[in-house]
Amino acid sequence: MIPEQNPDHHPRGLRTAFLQARILAINFLGFAGIVLMIYGVAVYFTGEEYKFLELAAQATANISTLLGVALTASSVWLPTNTREPDDFSIFISAPIVVATTVLVLVVYLVPSTLIWLVSLIGFKGNSTIPPHIFNGFAILGLAGGLFRTVSR
Repeated sequence: MIPEQNPDHHPRGLRTAFLQARILAINFLGFAGIVLMIYGVAVYFTGEEYKFLELAAQATANISTLLGVALTASSVWLPTNTREPDDFSIFISAPIVVATTVLVLVVYLVPSTLIWLVSLIGFKGNSTIPPHIFNGFAILGLAGGLFRTVSR
């Protein structure tokens, strides 16, 4: 005889699998954002764009943005996060992200700063910041916000 199951009850293994899949997706978003920023910096400093990498970067940005938005919207059905931020977030990752964001914002708003930085370092770049850097920051921001929704 098969015991009756409560329809509202989800097996613990399935819930754990969904949580792990969500954490994996958020890690993918963060990694994709960082890779896009690194590629954007490389394009800026070398002045060269690679057709295959441009297509891959654009596809990565589009897919990551859609995944991040879907995960953010679906967080309304998940339990509220009650844990405090990790020390790594407080003392390392958040300050690095804030500082680099401010640097990119200054360089974007005052293009002569970018020219000065490039001449100081000795690289030849073009006068605009590649969009991959902005996409990378946006995706990294989505991933950081999503990690705050994970309740453990």
